[in-house]
Amino acid sequence: MESHTRKGRPALPKDLPRTRIEYDLSDEQKMAFDTLERIGEERSETLHYEPSSSPSSSTSDSTTWRSLLANVLVNSYVDHLPLNRQEMRYARRGVYLPRATLYEWKLASAELLSVLLPGLRAHQLQAPRMLVDDMTLPLAPRRPDRCQHPWRYHPLSSSQTVVRRCTQSLPSSLCLAK
Repeated sequence: MESHTRKGRPALPKDLPRTRIEYDLSDEQKMAFDTLERIGEERSETLHYEPSSSPSSSTSDSTTWRSLLANVLVNSYVDHLPLNRQEMRYARRGVYLPRATLYEWKLASAELLSVLLPGLRAHQLQAPRMLVDDMTLPLAPRRPDRCQHPWRYHPLSSSQTVVRRCTQSLPSSLCLAK
């Protein structure tokens, strides 16, 4: 079978270990046919990351595994590590993950996790008291007439559920002085 020429994202380094997994029909399924003939195959590479060394793909169209994706998200949102530094960190380990790929993974994760947001907000509203914090930030220098408000909702109870949201394109009259 001819090898597939990769377009777009570069191939994973050749020195990384690989495990071949083949899926076949069960004996019961094979009994339903007189003869069987292989008509093709599909190949994919999935990168598995363990910070120190249950594969299951999080996003079907990427070469990431849940552990790697979780690491990217924790680095971004807990450790506040920008994507350019994450890109350099993976490169030192011999894995080329472009910033654009990491960004796509973060965006896809946010879309997948967005279904949890209504439940989190409903849970927060059950708190007897809540701290609501907002700040005003100017958007870009090219748009001095607009600003954004990052909001943080933190219930003052035993729950540690914090929800953040950002409103944008507010009139400059609501922005604080720069």
